[in-house]
Amino acid sequence: MRNRITITLKEDIIKEVDKLVNNLTIRSRSHAIEYLLSKATSNYRINSALILAGGPAGKFTNNIHKCMQKVKDKPILENIILYLKNQGIENFVLLCDNMSNQITNYFLDGAKLGVNIKYLVAEGQKGPASAIKSAKNLFDKTFLVWYGDTLCKIDLTDMIRTHNDNKSIVTIALTTVSNPLSYGVVKMRGNRITDFVEKPQKKIAESFLVSSGIFLAEPEIFKYISSEMKSLEFDLFPKLAKKNLLVGYPFEGMWLNVNNKNELQKANALWK
Repeated sequence: MRNRITITLKEDIIKEVDKLVNNLTIRSRSHAIEYLLSKATSNYRINSALILAGGPAGKFTNNIHKCMQKVKDKPILENIILYLKNQGIENFVLLCDNMSNQITNYFLDGAKLGVNIKYLVAEGQKGPASAIKSAKNLFDKTFLVWYGDTLCKIDLTDMIRTHNDNKSIVTIALTTVSNPLSYGVVKMRGNRITDFVEKPQKKIAESFLVSSGIFLAEPEIFKYISSEMKSLEFDLFPKLAKKNLLVGYPFEGMWLNVNNKNELQKANALWK
């Protein structure tokens, strides 16, 4: 519930507040003030993120890791880290596999970006689910998981609030796509995710909501990942959904998944 109040601010402060309004993650002056107050006074903050910087190389032929492809003259992975740093995250674990030396040699310990970076090289893992399991000793409180080929503008403070208020083990950021038949779509009841459907066979999908590749997790998640699991969306998340432990967070911000040259060109045109 929100209450209407009247406040008086100096003109220079109002100008700084208005700079935050981007009509994506922050939609109005009131939203910007609420965002600043939430960051300053609430417990809806985290400082650790696990970035999944492995998996298939994508449709690139320049022998550069897909997470290291350049967007606005910086690797995708660097854009992600800098964006999350501005959201208050200082500690990063980069989970790598193929061509991991390109990532480790570039970022080192993260000092040049003003953050702390650790690495997990998970060669031979069966998939993202089993790879995440290898990070179980590195997180003892709420942490963010972010796919390393994904650029996104999201109100992380509000997402954390949703996660905490619902006492969720996992809260997944959900975005809307025009052609959900190419993705795994999400079914919801209220704010709870009830099921994932892998690339629906129907000509008309039942839902246009898909996982953005971004989610908040509690350390408790690790006990639900078995050694046989490969996929998050089709092995782990359905298991959590059946136990009513999975919350969805639909958002309207920019979402760019970069796996080929066309998507890279689009990201360079849209990302700010």
